[in-house]
Amino acid sequence: MHCDQRETDYWLCETNATGVSELQKKLFGEAILKVKPYVEAGKVQTFNGATRLFPGLSTQPAYGHTPGHTFYVLESKGEKLVFWGDVLHVTEVQFPKPSITIAFDMDQSSAARTRGKAFAQAAEEGYLVAPAHTSFPGIGHVVRDGDGFRWLPAPYVNDAIVKPVASPALQSSGKQ
Repeated sequence: MHCDQRETDYWLCETNATGVSELQKKLFGEAILKVKPYVEAGKVQTFNGATRLFPGLSTQPAYGHTPGHTFYVLESKGEKLVFWGDVLHVTEVQFPKPSITIAFDMDQSSAARTRGKAFAQAAEEGYLVAPAHTSFPGIGHVVRDGDGFRWLPAPYVNDAIVKPVASPALQSSGKQ
């Protein structure tokens, strides 16, 4: 697992769980339960900020929702897909008004700034994005719409269920 050092430092420090809401205490407990075994087994590699993990896969800091929230950027043959994670929570509300935050955004002003920058960059550059909280297929584009933005889901096509059309030569020979 590859994770920003800020994220692991925050969630795996039990003293950070003191003086927080019951819901946040539960989140700390889940992080410790689910991630700490991987840390202890040496299966977690941390990074700081923008980092190239592998050829074609890099990280982009997206702090605000959590202290180490990160976008993962996949690039190949001139194409780009950015996995946004939790930068967006309510598509119908936050695309038109990226400044709207939710209680789960730990640093609300940073989260709003990060969201606005992410939307603007995706709209300007036209690459695909994969936010966590959008409906199927969960991959699409962002376009400007007045003072805000709009989500355009990528069309879903299942080539496996499309029956191939026989060529005219095969049809006339009776071999299909």
